[in-house]
Amino acid sequence: MVKNTIPRLFLVIFIIYAFFTSTVFAEPVDLLPFEDLTPDSLTGFGDSWNRYAWSMEAYDGDIFVGTWNQKVYLPMLIVNVLKALPVIIKDRTLFMKEVLGTHPVTASKGGEIWKYSLADETWTQVVDNGYNDTFNTGYRISKRYRDAVYFGSANYRNGTQLLALSDHGSTIKVLEPADSAAKERWHSNDSNRTMIVVNDILYIGTENTGGAELWAYDKIELKRVYKFKELSVGYLCAFGNFLFAGMWDDSDMKLYRLKIGQAQEIVQIDDMTPAEFVGTGNRGVIAMEVFNNRLFVSTMNYRKGFSLFYINDPDALPGDPESYRLITNDGFGDSLNMYGWSMKEFDGVLYLGTYNIRGPELWYSTDGENWEVLMPKGFGSKFEWGIRSMVVADQRLFIGTASSIPSSMHLGTPGGLKIFASKKVDTLP
Repeated sequence: MVKNTIPRLFLVIFIIYAFFTSTVFAEPVDLLPFEDLTPDSLTGFGDSWNRYAWSMEAYDGDIFVGTWNQKVYLPMLIVNVLKALPVIIKDRTLFMKEVLGTHPVTASKGGEIWKYSLADETWTQVVDNGYNDTFNTGYRISKRYRDAVYFGSANYRNGTQLLALSDHGSTIKVLEPADSAAKERWHSNDSNRTMIVVNDILYIGTENTGGAELWAYDKIELKRVYKFKELSVGYLCAFGNFLFAGMWDDSDMKLYRLKIGQAQEIVQIDDMTPAEFVGTGNRGVIAMEVFNNRLFVSTMNYRKGFSLFYINDPDALPGDPESYRLITNDGFGDSLNMYGWSMKEFDGVLYLGTYNIRGPELWYSTDGENWEVLMPKGFGSKFEWGIRSMVVADQRLFIGTASSIPSSMHLGTPGGLKIFASKKVDTLP
């Protein structure tokens, strides 16, 4: 019994240590050309439970930010690690599900939405406490559509929530289907994960244990247009005359190419997943961006580090090995770069932010082929482990970060999300 217990204790100590040392020892880097919009007391918008800038969108002179609000209880975390050790030892990719996803490890006050006025350079809270439902732990995705900004929540108790914010956030509406059966289907989804506007229709990709779903909203009706077999739609991106859907699942990622009909119905679906990605630990697509007329796709991979590739022709034949090019399949040489978490083109440069428990990295490329690291340890903030969201506005690139578990444990160091913005400069990095 003792022989088995001692190695397990060492493993527990190592796991907890890895999270506690996320970026505690990171060297602060030169933040140029970025400036901190959330200094000191504004970190986490004054609440270390606001760990992630889960989503960002620009609209009508404001930058809107949706947070993930969560605290982790250390004693229960340790207990859950001990209970889950046999599973974790076999597959470390199950750490989040077996340990962090088990109550009562976590608690939430409900996600929040904040806005930053570009004119006044001030922050104002728009939504608190998950808009009257603290099980809305955060607002994972946001998208401007016509005269409002839409935010989709993660709610694993009551089902996802969709908010429409207009008039600089002073008017808020909850959107759901009018039909009772459709409303029940809508609330069976645990989370809104991705949104995109195509041909003046807002499309929403969800997470659902019974199969992810694609919904469409035209300002009149919110309706389901397709149901997948995978767990989640990780990201939606328009490329050519198609809508590409990058999927998450418990095993392998999928990349689907969808042809949409006039009534938002899916009239064609092609599997565009590169064959070499099957069985390699790439469990999901986490970001996509069109750059230089190519579709760039980044994944999450707990084993080897994320993969990044691009598709060069939206009309390519499924399975054609010449239709894509692999940039990296090992997190740019660091297996702890588990997510290529966010991507955005700005001023002719493609930026990519990673998730890394030792400190995230910000990479860039001017041609999509050759990549350099701009910030090897993120912005040098304590407990920072991810570059979660990006948006372009006012000739600047805005970046939202994610902080690790210790930020919620009140260790005497300000923790929580931060927002940075590039300064208005004429030179490229």
